[in-house]
Amino acid sequence: MPTKAESEWMENITNIVGCIACRIDGHGYVPAAVHHVLSGQYRKGHLFSYPLCPEHHQEGKYGLCRHKNGHGFAGEYGSENELIELTKKWLATLKSM
Repeated sequence: MPTKAESEWMENITNIVGCIACRIDGHGYVPAAVHHVLSGQYRKGHLFSYPLCPEHHQEGKYGLCRHKNGHGFAGEYGSENELIELTKKWLATLKSM
């Protein structure tokens, strides 16, 4: 069960930031779901997550997708740690507007 801080993080990144890959591509807000970063086969925790739309998360019909092409996705958009940090920056910027 997520803590209050974890729930707020996941709600904010999906509702305020939207897909981080779409933001990088210049598309602005695109609805997203939470992608949890793994350590081995286990989630690192809810705070180790970033937002991805279905296309960038699991579908990948028209481009790179995190689950189908993780190395290509990372080469295009950055490592998971970099994407978490970028999500934090976008969230801080958007919340201050």
